Amino acid sequence: MVRAAGPPVGLRRRRPPVTADSFASPLHDRRTAALLGIALGAAFGICFLTGLLSHLIQQPPSWFTWPARPAWLYRITQGLHVATGIATIPLLLGKL
Repeated sequence: MVRAAGPPVGLRRRRPPVTADSFASPLHDRRTAALLGIALGAAFGICFLTGLLSHLIQQPPSWFTWPARPAWLYRITQGLHVATGIATIPLLLGKL
């Protein structure tokens, strides 16, 4: 039987416990996490509201009317929906 190189099991050095100083990178700062959370919340909120608006425009209830003019207003809401939806992916990955 071949033994692995290194000290015997009882004499191995133990790792110190993980502390707050273990992640000293500025990327793990509380401020960075808070700013990413705010940006993620805002992007998700805008994406949700513009998606809800788009649903109301396509399937309008009796109390909701959407103006036909200006046509660029619908384009802006759809552009915001797509842009914020795509922006949530890297924001979420950065937050994780």
